[in-house]
Amino acid sequence: AEATRHFLALGHRRIAFLVTNETLSSNAARLAGFRAEMEAWGVAVHSELLRTGVEDASAASLIALELSSMQERPTAILAANSVLLLGVLSGARKAGLRCPRDVSLICFDNPIWTEHFDPPCTTMAQPTEAIAKEAVRLLVEWVSEDRRKTGVVRLKDRLVLRGSTAPPPGR
Repeated sequence: AEATRHFLALGHRRIAFLVTNETLSSNAARLAGFRAEMEAWGVAVHSELLRTGVEDASAASLIALELSSMQERPTAILAANSVLLLGVLSGARKAGLRCPRDVSLICFDNPIWTEHFDPPCTTMAQPTEAIAKEAVRLLVEWVSEDRRKTGVVRLKDRLVLRGSTAPPPGR
């Protein structure tokens, strides 16, 4: 929701979202947050801008090319991970779009190399150390206690603002 809120606060209303497997709990939560934030702002989620099942960077590149050729193309794109971001960047460049002048970008993950893009990419940084500690704790609990326990653990990510977001063109 925070990435979507950032785009909306900048004035974006046509926001595309590329997601890999929507049945993964993290992706399902991201989609739910995206939809909830769009609804809270009174902005429609356009089905043609919501792409799920995007397998890899090549598929993301093709989708970015397709999105860029729309009569009303998105002014912002949210990528569910850094691999999809690479594809989006490739497709946007092939379409002659410049970031953030023509399209703003945010991705989930915060690999060090996103800082070295031109412009550096705004990301949703995952709490990787906390994720690792929680995974080990859950594994130890599972092995030593009740293996029937199930549940979802949610950890807070944070928006890392860099140069890949700006108000939409014409604002």
